[in-house]
Amino acid sequence: MAEEHDQNTKKRRDNTFGTFSDIHKQFLTAILSHPSLANETDVRHSKTTTCMRNLCDSEQETTILFEDAEQQSSDSTAPSVSSAGPDSSMNILLADGEDLPIRLHTLLQATIWAVLLEAGADPDIADPSNSANALWFLCRKFLFTREVAQKDCFSSSIGEVYFKLYAGRLFARNDAFISPSDRPGYRSARVPPVIAFRTYAGNTTAVTARGVYSWGNNSHGSLGLPHTEPAYPTRVRFDSFKRVSDREKGLPSWHKDALITEVLSNEHHTILVTEVGLMVAGGSQGGIRPQECPHAFTPTHMTPVSHGAALLIQGNVAMVFGHNNDFGQLGLGHTESVQSFTPLDFPVSRSWFMKEQTLYLSGTTFLYAGMADSIGTLFLPGLVEEIALSPTPLVMPGPVKACFIGAQIWVFVRSDGQGSFGARKGVDGVKSFEISEEVTEVRAKGASAWLNTAAGWHGVGYNGSGCLGRAVPMWMDVPTLVMRRTPQFEAAGAVEVVHV
Repeated sequence: MAEEHDQNTKKRRDNTFGTFSDIHKQFLTAILSHPSLANETDVRHSKTTTCMRNLCDSEQETTILFEDAEQQSSDSTAPSVSSAGPDSSMNILLADGEDLPIRLHTLLQATIWAVLLEAGADPDIADPSNSANALWFLCRKFLFTREVAQKDCFSSSIGEVYFKLYAGRLFARNDAFISPSDRPGYRSARVPPVIAFRTYAGNTTAVTARGVYSWGNNSHGSLGLPHTEPAYPTRVRFDSFKRVSDREKGLPSWHKDALITEVLSNEHHTILVTEVGLMVAGGSQGGIRPQECPHAFTPTHMTPVSHGAALLIQGNVAMVFGHNNDFGQLGLGHTESVQSFTPLDFPVSRSWFMKEQTLYLSGTTFLYAGMADSIGTLFLPGLVEEIALSPTPLVMPGPVKACFIGAQIWVFVRSDGQGSFGARKGVDGVKSFEISEEVTEVRAKGASAWLNTAAGWHGVGYNGSGCLGRAVPMWMDVPTLVMRRTPQFEAAGAVEVVHV
């Protein structure tokens, strides 16, 4: 019986902690492969790396810990683990002059967070099969660190790539170029402490305490490196541009981030707004170059227009540069490309760029430039040709106070209390519609759309298999109250509201 009890105990322990040996190895590997995580903490942890290396000499320590605990629990003469317990990981009481013990859990929270992520723990605990998530539950301090970091870190995503920035440590999931490692989950960018970063179309630019770093597919040379090959995190150099280089050299070694005031990016370009001018990356040869701009113009927003073109905005002042398509999509009244910042002769508060046309919001007027697509033609009755070479005002059935502009649906909310109107396109053609209530939200997925009003959600467009929330018909030309929320509704993306 005793032998059977021992076997059952061992089996139970193996089932519970069977993966812990692997986790332990991941944990120590993460620490030792990233010694700066410990070295950059405060002075009382100067021996931490040595302490961690000593742990490597006893791979059995964790197993022994659990075996000892089981032995104590079965030995009536041994003190109870629940009463004696291990050392506390939080709220440690110290005598006068006593320092915190040299332990991993007494490091700074940001360092603990980075070590655990480097060991494979997922801060979102999104994958239940990830055994490394057990690391968060080794002690109260680890779990507390995760909870605080989840609230305080900056999280963002673009497509299937997810970023987390906490106390200067930048980690990403599904970013193939953030690290040479092929380990799944979040991986760290091996760069100095990150102050800010910008990512677009597989390329990332990070402003760090020691300068600008970039990485990604670099397909259009937008990383600012002297080539167009994919790259892991690499320092962007300004040595060929004396004014910018001298300013960077004059900054303290751990405050090089002061050089950059803004990073703007799209698929083809990255613009670094510096204290001494603009630097533009992008082109078939790669590299980075200064770009002259009108006096006192400092862009705060950049939007891609078309292949190789961009629009820069400061306040209501807008400038364009780059490739202009055959339909005059830039809104300059011609089709010539421009290689320097060229101002538009009208104020711009917002813009929407589509494949071959552009829609500008100028004050309370919507201006259309480029090829008149199927939706655009409904609001351009006076257009003689199918091209609006010069920005042309849309003709609206009433005053507008807000709009939702999506790829296949446009919705305008009237300011006179007469509800909303819009148009959508699909394989059944282009259809205009009106709705008596004010639309407050719009969701869209392909040719299907949902409009929310005080009366509830309305479906319009493609209704195959009842995806809009009503059984029939296949195409709903008029927004109609839905009977239920479908999986397609839940998967639809929100269309941004813009107030006029």
